Amino acid sequence: MRYRILLITDFSKHWNNGWYYKIGLEKNGHIVRPFNPASISNPENKIFEIIKEYSPDLIIHTKNELPAETFQELRQFTKVVQWYPDPVIPEWLPAYVKASDLFLTMSEGLVREFQKYTPNVFWLSQAFEPSFF
Repeated sequence: MRYRILLITDFSKHWNNGWYYKIGLEKNGHIVRPFNPASISNPENKIFEIIKEYSPDLIIHTKNELPAETFQELRQFTKVVQWYPDPVIPEWLPAYVKASDLFLTMSEGLVREFQKYTPNVFWLSQAFEPSFF
């Protein structure tokens, strides 16, 4: 199955994880539209314009690129997946875990901790795209 994915993360540097996510998803046949909220003014309004025009099957984001409340609201229009790339749980993260339809962590040992916030938590390694390593 081919998905239309809106990938929301930091694309400001060529080594940012978002570029590797994009490459890996596209190699698997998906259509990926990157969105870097830090690169524009008023990203919260822009995201809803993009959702209306692009109609993604799902959103994938990595950290706190937009307020958790915004991701919660976006769930009215599409599925929201957070693929969290760090092995720590900062203070701001639980609200984002709760605002996701699916939460993926690269830290297998933290799955149970994240499941305290939502049952839809799974481990997914970042070792999926050879050019990343």
